[in-house]
Amino acid sequence: MFFQSYARENYKDINNLYVSHITRDAVQEADYIMCTLCHDRHWTLLVGVVKGKYWAFFYSLPKDHHKEILNDVIQKLHGDVGESFDTDIRTWPINYPSGVPTQTNSIDCGIFVCKYMEELVKHEDVDWEQHKNLQDKMTLFRVELAYAILCSLAT
Repeated sequence: MFFQSYARENYKDINNLYVSHITRDAVQEADYIMCTLCHDRHWTLLVGVVKGKYWAFFYSLPKDHHKEILNDVIQKLHGDVGESFDTDIRTWPINYPSGVPTQTNSIDCGIFVCKYMEELVKHEDVDWEQHKNLQDKMTLFRVELAYAILCSLAT
């Protein structure tokens, strides 16, 4: 799995932190490429499913304008590390998984992205219907994330 953050602002600064780790050998061993995206002050998640050769887009506020940067992001990723893949990642279809939990406010998008990533890493096939009530547990998730960060800083 890889984590890559793309935003229209400060793209080059952020990009240099991650691209050096995306090599042909690493891609061959990866299941997913996870790209967090911040567009219009909203966090979303673009996941490259390496063995399936497709993209999955997760967005907790399903509005079409969040999709408009996907081709640009994939194009930039291809320009940065396209030689690391056996196929042209620009030709992979983009899927929009059904049943993915959505938020009911305007502030929890970052936590939703964290939970999407956590579920994808934990389970090969995620049954998103089982997670419909994520919004109800946001306070708990924020506390768990803060605790995990504090514990990692203490070691």
